[in-house]
Amino acid sequence: MFINATPKYGNDDDYADSIAVDLVRRFGEMWRPHKTLDGGQFFSCMATNISNIPAGRMVGATPDGRFAHTALSDAASPNAGYDRKGPTAFIKSICKPDYTQQNCTVVNLRFSPDFFKGEDGIGHFCALLKEFVRGRGHEMQFNVTDNADLQDAREHPEKYGSLVVRVSGFSAYFTRLDPSIQDDIIRRRAHVKS
Repeated sequence: MFINATPKYGNDDDYADSIAVDLVRRFGEMWRPHKTLDGGQFFSCMATNISNIPAGRMVGATPDGRFAHTALSDAASPNAGYDRKGPTAFIKSICKPDYTQQNCTVVNLRFSPDFFKGEDGIGHFCALLKEFVRGRGHEMQFNVTDNADLQDAREHPEKYGSLVVRVSGFSAYFTRLDPSIQDDIIRRRAHVKS
């Protein structure tokens, strides 16, 4: 019920997104009064790189339906697979918080290669980028891969030595990544052309 029947961040749902808005605001405010030893200012950052994986191993089940000890959402992205209403809804959700008190935000979005096929593929991509910029997003990273290729790369790494993926804040050869990081990339929803 929690997985399938509750509102989720990443779907342009005002209720679910209001929780993200509140959390981002609170974290920004929490750091504002603190200063570094030389008088500098601290800023929170909505970026995990790969720390969402070991952090998730220490966290029990969460009310959104995430199972205990599984990876948390990566950076400012929705929990993997919970963004069910397409990339435009994804972008609208992640742009609702006010990130002006954040040092950075990172969002990871994955597309199936067919999303960009045909004459309208570039138009789709440009429309998404414009929506992100209009919403004042900070950093969006893309992977254009499907699960079949990623699974095949795991089983036959010798055929995919040049497959580079965006992890979260950095790029890496997929076949050289730890299996837990490969899993984290695979579990992200690959948006397809509707």
